[in-house]
Amino acid sequence: MRIIAVTTLRNAVPFIVEWVPHMGAIGVTDLLVYINDRDDVTDALLAVLANHGALHHIVQQVPNGISPQWQALKAAWKYPLRKICDWAVANEKSARHIAYIPLVVRGKSA
Repeated sequence: MRIIAVTTLRNAVPFIVEWVPHMGAIGVTDLLVYINDRDDVTDALLAVLANHGALHHIVQQVPNGISPQWQALKAAWKYPLRKICDWAVANEKSARHIAYIPLVVRGKSA
């Protein structure tokens, strides 16, 4: 069974190193991480992790007045990896609040 966790991160470097293995330990097989508007090196760390196959990393540009979380969820729904997973977990604030998982949906629907 494949479970994808979709999240948005901003300035989360101190939390990512613990968060990635935690998600694997609870059964998440694929991580799809969207980042935007960062003031630290989150992008660089996620790029290294993506190059090692630990996650999928997307830098998104979000216009003013648009929720980055909803923008990421809309994009993730169309992402090819999400379509082959059995379950999708929307996991906003995941790196700072490790157990916070508000939404789980079936992944293979249109």
